Amino acid sequence: PLDRAEAVARCVPLLDDPPTIEAPGDTTGDATVIATGLPASPGLATGVLCTDPDQAVELQAEGRSVILVRRETSPSDVHGMAAAAGLFTLLGGLVSHAAVVARDWGLPAVVGASEATLTDQGLDGPGGFAPIGATVTVDGSVGTLALGASAAGRHEAPEVETIRRWARAVADGEA
Repeated sequence: PLDRAEAVARCVPLLDDPPTIEAPGDTTGDATVIATGLPASPGLATGVLCTDPDQAVELQAEGRSVILVRRETSPSDVHGMAAAAGLFTLLGGLVSHAAVVARDWGLPAVVGASEATLTDQGLDGPGGFAPIGATVTVDGSVGTLALGASAAGRHEAPEVETIRRWARAVADGEA
């Protein structure tokens, strides 16, 4: 087994430029939360709202960031999911197809937004309406879909502080 001293020795070089994560979005400014669901896969992604997997592939090929919004996903949607920067579904739980695939691929995702309705024109939620093609932000850390671009900050991963604490303990002879 790896002890703390060896873990610190392996990780100390990384502390000069520590790993960071995106913090949940700030929904100030133009961004308005349209709908909420279960935070299924952490992260923040902004792109155009798209409800069709084939169109998601086309938009991504044009260099556009896409948020794929579906009632639920199935294996036949995988090509669109792969093209998306983030996922949002009305149905599903934390072990649903969308949630599991998003976590495996590192995509921000929100699932189970049952109070929202998907129409031919876009997403109608308790917080308002987001038309297809509008810029939206999915925040898989807190479970929201916002109309507009939402700011996020990058912060050191929580594990960085753990390694720093261990490094101090090793330096003090306490490990």
